[in-house]
Amino acid sequence: NAQMRLGRDDERTDVKAGALSVRNPVLIEGNNGLDSLNNGVSFSGTFNGNNHKVTLAVGEPYGTRDGKTLAAGDTSDGNGKIYRHGRLGLFNAIGGAAKVSNLTIGGFMKFDNGLSVDAGSLAASITGTADEKLTLSGVACETKITCDDTFGNDANIGGIAGSVSVAASVDFGGNSKAQTAIATGNTLRGDTRIGGAIGYVGDVTSTFNVTSLEVGGSINTGDCADGKIAQVGGL
Repeated sequence: NAQMRLGRDDERTDVKAGALSVRNPVLIEGNNGLDSLNNGVSFSGTFNGNNHKVTLAVGEPYGTRDGKTLAAGDTSDGNGKIYRHGRLGLFNAIGGAAKVSNLTIGGFMKFDNGLSVDAGSLAASITGTADEKLTLSGVACETKITCDDTFGNDANIGGIAGSVSVAASVDFGGNSKAQTAIATGNTLRGDTRIGGAIGYVGDVTSTFNVTSLEVGGSINTGDCADGKIAQVGGL
């Protein structure tokens, strides 16, 4: 397996419109996935997984639990979490005429809403324009996503993408799958929007063409705090 540790500004490489091809299974450990490669700009290139799996470890193990220091290499789910990052996913944002194919995204994402946050296996947010199509073909998202929701800020969480923030056109095909397990804390202290595929679509005109998309997995949420809302949908 290949392993990538991302996050240092002096090691970043701009691949926002490039062509990426995966030749081996990949483990990505760090806060922001491939945000560290595309410098916070929406990815609009091509990503061919070649039928390999990218395993996320967002909130990788560190620190202590119950007063005991975690052993080096302990990868048990929930050993660490991200507190204050606004976008979490393999990409921080994806859109334009980007094409992602033949890729499985697994692993886990563990975070809190110290800031308002968008989170999804493939991308935190889908961006772009209505006349450019984001194409997903043979993309399977099976990540375990957990938001503790202790700070009271908004959270948009989707199995594929957390939100669609601007007008976009998306084509789901090639037997793509959204099979994530999404969970929150016992009390939703912020306004929360969750979808099996996409968490939230803003007040924008977008087009979603679904030719082959299987939505499964699970969504488990707590109760809303007073004055807060939760919007949960299978798709």
